[in-house]
Amino acid sequence: LGGGSQTAPPGELTLKQLRTRHKLSQQEFAQRLHISQAAVSELEKNLSRSKLSTLLKALKALGAKLEIFAVLPSKQAFKLKL
Repeated sequence: LGGGSQTAPPGELTLKQLRTRHKLSQQEFAQRLHISQAAVSELEKNLSRSKLSTLLKALKALGAKLEIFAVLPSKQAFKLKL
């Protein structure tokens, strides 16, 4: 396609994979989040138990943003505004 770049569809990454792709140690990531290294470890192990606000803060520290998509029983999909 005429010189433009395309964005690949989103894949699945864990928070740890995202952090390591940014070449950050848990300690460096913890400093960005103003939390302990142990808290980063716990966040990476139990992300599904974390608050949405914590996830937003972690993604922002990595220069990412959160987008939420929902799918209705009719298979209609939509993006939720945050």
